[in-house]
Amino acid sequence: MKHESIEFAHTHFPNLTVVPAHGLEAHDDRSARPEGARKIEQSIAYMKQHLNQPLQVAKLAQAAHTSPSHFFALFKRWAGCSPIDYFIHLRMQRAGQLLATTTRSVKEIAADLGYDDPFYFSRVFKSIHGVAPSDYRVMMEQLKETDSHGGTAGSERNGPPPRPISELLENNGTNQKDSL
Repeated sequence: MKHESIEFAHTHFPNLTVVPAHGLEAHDDRSARPEGARKIEQSIAYMKQHLNQPLQVAKLAQAAHTSPSHFFALFKRWAGCSPIDYFIHLRMQRAGQLLATTTRSVKEIAADLGYDDPFYFSRVFKSIHGVAPSDYRVMMEQLKETDSHGGTAGSERNGPPPRPISELLENNGTNQKDSL
């Protein structure tokens, strides 16, 4: 039997961070962090590097040297939501970045993030961001235009900007539908 080796890389999205659900303060010194927090941070770094692939919690648990059920509980305690919910939020955050900064089609962005069905991708995106991907792109273009003309982002003309992923995760993913 061949064992797969999973390497973790440390990357950071500015709006999405691990916040311990039980209220412990985060420390800059990684060696002072509890072992569980380090395992979750490694798992999240792995997720970020593999947004275009299906998530296999069993592989994450194996890499963290723990059982899948213990890993699931540990992840939920530290991140405030399940591994799959967190992974979906990471994917949709990346989708938002791509929609705002590229001219790639929704279908291409969906494929880049591992979604074979662009219509399903659009439903998931809307469940997270509150607007369809094409509408999100228009909103981001309007915000850029408003900012470049000295206006205020999120003015009444443009409507409020989508809520950041970090806010959704602080709410433990309560805005995401259970059917995902």
